[in-house]
Amino acid sequence: MKKALSFYSKILASLLTLLGFTYGCIEPRVEYGSPHADYVVKGKVVNKADKKPVKGIHIGFDYARLVAMYGVVPSEYREMPYVLTDEKGNYELKYSGLSPDYADIDSVFIYDIDGLENGGYFHDTIVGVDFDQAIKTKKSDGWYEGEFTVTQNVELRKLEDE
Repeated sequence: MKKALSFYSKILASLLTLLGFTYGCIEPRVEYGSPHADYVVKGKVVNKADKKPVKGIHIGFDYARLVAMYGVVPSEYREMPYVLTDEKGNYELKYSGLSPDYADIDSVFIYDIDGLENGGYFHDTIVGVDFDQAIKTKKSDGWYEGEFTVTQNVELRKLEDE
């Protein structure tokens, strides 16, 4: 019986090979999903006049700049990623999702939200965050394209300097 099964298996494998079927696909594996990655904007916020770090500054992407995809308009209540600078003025803002080209996250908004507690600073915007020039900090895996990091330092002007 074993010999008969072995014989028929060889015959069947030969026929399938002749018809164009192979055991073990040599083509790349098909995956379902969308290419996505993690995008990081990091840096330091300092006082423009004396170059001292500024803590408690709100840094984030603005929800109003998101592009509507598939006919769905983003809700104005959607919370976008934001961070506050630490005592040394450092920040690290992360966005996970589709390419920045689709999410339109080329600008980062900087707000002094604590009023005069840390001296009072003008709001600012980092326009033109170029993720094409980013450093790749994590490896790709399937549809995950990795992590891309851009360093953007910011110098804020005090309100009283004007």
